[in-house]
Amino acid sequence: MKVLKVLISSIAILLAANLCYATDWVIEQNGSSVTMKERYNYDYSKQYRGSIDNSGDIRMRNYSGDTLRGNIDNQGYGRVRDDYGNGYRVTPR
Repeated sequence: MKVLKVLISSIAILLAANLCYATDWVIEQNGSSVTMKERYNYDYSKQYRGSIDNSGDIRMRNYSGDTLRGNIDNQGYGRVRDDYGNGYRVTPR
């Protein structure tokens, strides 16, 4: 019983820490060029730039060489994936 309480409390701490580190990203589009950066972070090395084509396929790269690829539909919803296989949902505000 005590092991179960410790396990549940450690899972709750991990989930709370994960929510605290969630970042808010801003995507700006100008024609076919796309820029994505963290909100209120003006460091250019953490900014992704790329393009989106007519079918919604998106390819972005930052100054470190990391890439994001995915698809975004006309309403602004979609998914992008980085080099390491981590997927991120894209939703409009």
